[in-house]
Formats: sequence, C-alpha cells, structure tokens
Amino acid sequence: MPALLRAVHAVSYPSTGHPVTATVASLLQRKARIPTASAPTKSPSGLRLDVAGGPWYDAADLPSDLPSAWMWARVSEDGNGNLYASQPAFLYALVHLLTEGALDISPADLADGLLIEPSFAFHRPLYDQVLTQVARTTRGFDAEVYVERLARSGFTHVEVNGLAFHIPFEPGVPTEYYNQFYTYCPGLNHFVDSPLTRGIYPAEYLQANLNRVKKTAALGRKYGLKPGLLCFEPRSLPEHFFQRYPMLRGARIDHPFRSHHPRYTLAQDHPVSRTHYADLMRAMMEAVPDLDYLSVWSNDSGAGFEHTSSLYVGRNGGPYMIREWREHDQIAETAGQGVLRWLRLMQEAAAETNPDFEVLLRVEPFKVEHETLLAGMGDGLSIEAPSLLVRGYDLPYHHPEYPEQVSAAGSIYHLAMDESEADLLDEHRAQGFEPRIHYAAGAGFNLEPLMGVPFPRMLHAKLSALRTTGFRAASAIGGLMNVGQTPYWPNPEIIRAVQFTPDVPVDDVLRRLARQWAGDEQADALVEAWDAVEEGLRFMPIVPLYSNLGFVWYRAWVRP
Repeated sequence: MPALLRAVHAVSYPSTGHPVTATVASLLQRKARIPTASAPTKSPSGLRLDVAGGPWYDAADLPSDLPSAWMWARVSEDGNGNLYASQPAFLYALVHLLTEGALDISPADLADGLLIEPSFAFHRPLYDQVLTQVARTTRGFDAEVYVERLARSGFTHVEVNGLAFHIPFEPGVPTEYYNQFYTYCPGLNHFVDSPLTRGIYPAEYLQANLNRVKKTAALGRKYGLKPGLLCFEPRSLPEHFFQRYPMLRGARIDHPFRSHHPRYTLAQDHPVSRTHYADLMRAMMEAVPDLDYLSVWSNDSGAGFEHTSSLYVGRNGGPYMIREWREHDQIAETAGQGVLRWLRLMQEAAAETNPDFEVLLRVEPFKVEHETLLAGMGDGLSIEAPSLLVRGYDLPYHHPEYPEQVSAAGSIYHLAMDESEADLLDEHRAQGFEPRIHYAAGAGFNLEPLMGVPFPRMLHAKLSALRTTGFRAASAIGGLMNVGQTPYWPNPEIIRAVQFTPDVPVDDVLRRLARQWAGDEQADALVEAWDAVEEGLRFMPIVPLYSNLGFVWYRAWVRP
C-alpha cells in the first residue's frame, strides 16, 4: 500500500458528480487497497473526491489564492480528507502521483495539505494520429488504454471526431486520390447534416460517424478528459449540390496537382450558408453537450475560406462576399473579416449549449490576413500555432545542429522559445485570448511510421521552455500514437513530469523511470540507451516529405 494513503480506510464520491470521480474511487481501491468505495447522497467521513463546482466541492477546504489550474490533496493521520482538482482529468492524474512515488512528500506534508499547479491548464493531443486521424485503423490499438494514458500523463482534453469507416464517403473521379484526403480532420458535415444538405451523405454513414464521436467522448469523460473537435473547414460539398444551388457556390479550394476535378465550398457569408453552418454546430452540441472547442484548420484537404490569399488556385470566391474589383489590401481585409464572421458564427451557436466553448484557428495559412485575424480574436476565439512569431509558413526557428535548416518550429527539433514570444503572449492575453502552442510529443508529423522513439531530453527542454515563457495552453501534435504497444517509451513520463513536477531535473526523472522499469542494476544502461538514440536523432536533418509524414504518405519504403 502506498505510504501516503496508508491511513485511508474508505473513499467516497458524489453519486451525481462527474463520472471521473467514480473512476478515481475504483482506482484508489485497486492501487491503495482501500476496503470500501461508495457514492452516498451526502458527504461522509473518510477520503472524499470531487472536482471544482461539484456537489461536494467546498472552496473553504482550500487556500484562498488558487491558481487557474490546480490539484489539492489533504489526508489526515486518521484517513479523513479530500482530493479536489480544478479539472476532472487532474483528479485522475493526482491519484497516480500519490500512489506511484512521483512526489517527494511525507504523510505529514499531506496532512497539512498539498497544492500542485500543473504547468498547462489546457493540454490536448492535436491531430491525434491513431485515435482519430489517418492511423485510426491501426492493428492492436486499444482506445481505452490510450485515453487512460492521456489522463495519467497530464492531458485535459481528447480529440473525438474520427470517422467510423476506413475511408470517407466523398465523391471523386477514377483517376484521382484526392477524396482520401477527407479521411482526417473530417468536417462537421461528415457527422451531422442540416435541411440544406440532407441526403447528400447517407444517413447510416453520418450516424455511424456520430456514434463513434459519442463513444470516444464518453471514454474521455470516464477519465476526466473534455472532448474537442479538429476539422478542416469550411469543407467542400459535391458538385451536384452546386448544380442545384448555383448561387451558393463559394471558393474553389482543392489542390490542382492532386485533385482531378474542381471542388468548391459554400459561399460562407450567404444567409442560407450561415444558417446551415449554425445548424451543423448545434447538432454536434446536441450529440455531445460538453464539447469544449472546435479547432479549425483550413486551406487544405478540401477546405478553405473565400478570397484568402493562400488558396491553392489563388484568391477566389463567390460574389456574395466581394462584388467588384478592389485593391489587394482591401480584399485581404474583407477575406480576413469573413473568416472571423464564420468563426464567430460557430462559437455563438455552440455557446448556446456550452457558454465556455472556444473556436481555435490555426493561423499559418493566413499570412496576408494575419493582422486582421489577430485583431478579431477574443471572447471565445483564439489561435493555435507552433510559435507566436509565425507569419504564414515562415517559422523562425532553426535545427539545433544545422542552423541553415529553418522552419523547425513545432517539430522535435524546436527546443527553445525566443524571448519575444513572452511579449506577444502578454499582448494576446490583454486582448482576451489564450494562444495554443503545439509541440512534437512523438512520431506524428516527424518520424512516421515509427512508434516509441525516445527523445526525452529534447522533449523536456521544449516543454520546459513553453512553461518558463509563460504558455499555459499546449497541444501535442500527433498525440501519443499507440502507447499500448510502447509500454517502455519514456516520452509520456516526461510530459507528466513537466506538467506536475517541473522543478525535478530531467536526470532525476529518467533515473527514477529507469529503476522502475529495469531495476537498479540495469537502470544506468537504460538511460544510456535512451541517450544514444536521442543523440543520433538530434543529428538527423529535416528532409520534408521524406523523413516525416511524407515518408508514409509517398510510400518511400516501396519505391525504387
């Protein structure tokens, strides 16, 4: 039995509380060998569990100057006390910290009360490769094992919009592969429909996809993770739709090298289109009322905003937004304002169900519209990027061993943050929004299709740099891949260490982990092996489309 909880003989949780409290009670019974766990109608003696705002939560039990994100544990010598957390997933992570020897505290310290401030109040996988995206049909993947590991490692959210089918139901032509691009970051119209689009996609297809969303959200809820969406939007609609409604044709948004026939999205500002988009968002919220965010990627894979400068075929769109010739900067301003109107429409529709709902925009595609978009953020709208210094796809960070290689931002080789990032962060917060910064946790977008490649020191350096710069919202690009098949991969433990015990040196984290996995005699050898792999990895140059996602995409292994 863990020494910190030796005196606890009973644990209880509110019967009407968040589902994670029941999960945590069961976990405590198993890991701390607590005889009884119950859900009485009122708070009894013993160890009580709840999350902020829950039926048993009592702010008087905690310090008065709480940070925005926190975990609280107080357990007296007779086994009474409470475990609270600001977010449900932190309650689950707290029990693991208390029962696995990850905290350097005594029972006396716990009796006085322990307050932990996580480094990142918002922490989610982004483009979760195996759970929801291109690798979601991976053999041997256990979704529950994966989601549990997210919560244990200090994540707060889970991405839920993955298709139920191996391939998307999206029309194409026999000579092209472009319709397969719709398999990742699927748009809202692959889960729900509106009166405008009813019948375009089979009802059975939509229902199966939506059922998967609900199932993934429920699994995340069990471990305290809040559900969120990552969509390429606004997505195209089939050509036969525009033959019926030509006045709703918006921008051509396909990639002319890969798409063998044009694809168009709706005229996003048309009142009929706006009603349609709001209907889609409300339908998603009805299915999953606790959806927390919509992350919008655009300008690729069958999606794009009208008249933006980075559309593959050039600026274009319907006449409903721009009706006459204008100067370039006027068009850029109009296009940027159009993007903001669409984002605001989706945020307001979702906020009818969840007032805290946010819409996040990945800003790299909008170099010319950048300033207009930034000026419109706040009140539920925010941005995400690998750096606040980004302008278009110009990323101002270099490979650590090859300075001539630029655009390393967001990759495994992005190890530090420029001092000017902190000033920009303060400006954005003063405007009322919290930027999301993404980092590379593993192979996703970097070393595909490999899994479990260790680079713990590089990862620790990057996450520590995000923390010391002041960022409070982080996203792990690609997610953690298939952790059920990589049980001795150190990277998730590094993420947990920076999230909950950031002042512990990385050497100490690795030694503790190596002793736990390999025993005292072999611990040093395991750390040396991790270091050897990481040194080789550190000197690997970035070769776009051949050493990262394109290695799989272009099937480099099977080419002559």
